[in-house]
Amino acid sequence: MCTSKRQEVSNFSLIEVLGHGHWRLHCDVSGSIDAMLAGRQPQTQLRMHKHGRLLVRYERSSSQNEASLNLGSHQSCDPL
Repeated sequence: MCTSKRQEVSNFSLIEVLGHGHWRLHCDVSGSIDAMLAGRQPQTQLRMHKHGRLLVRYERSSSQNEASLNLGSHQSCDPL
């Protein structure tokens, strides 16, 4: 089992497509990899389209927050 990265990740973000209109956003790819290698839940955003709106759930190991945004709104990847 690998427990460290070979080199630093150069990507800024990563999107996991979970289904139609349903995806998970990793805003800090390097931090997500480090967390998973250490057996922790990475900080992510679970996003989905529902009833013409973009729903965003901030997934964190310690707390979760939910927000509802208009489809035209822009949400930053900066952690809260």
